[in-house]
Amino acid sequence: MPSVLILDEAPLRVLWLEAVLQGMDWQCLRGDTQEKALPLADITLLALHLQHGNGFESAMALRRQGHRRIWLLSDLPAQTDDLWARSLGLEGVLRVPAPIENFRSLLRASLEVRHEAPCA
Repeated sequence: MPSVLILDEAPLRVLWLEAVLQGMDWQCLRGDTQEKALPLADITLLALHLQHGNGFESAMALRRQGHRRIWLLSDLPAQTDDLWARSLGLEGVLRVPAPIENFRSLLRASLEVRHEAPCA
């Protein structure tokens, strides 16, 4: 069963994400970006806008901890957000909420792509 780590401070968005993922029979893990050691999951969903810092900085810290498939979440992403995310080696930015089947398809496709550790 694939696992997803949700790092988001918006309670309604977290509920929406959990409902979408439960419909896929995926394991949902919750965390806080302020935690020192977060569980590794197949995919990490991280809010772009955080109370403490931003999603780009947090995503880079997560990559250093071993997280590989990281999607940023935003209700109104800027056009440059996705380009910036991909330039950092992230999956991209997902608009949330979104059409459920499109969202699920992107997550499934993300699992099918083999990720390798970035060059140091």
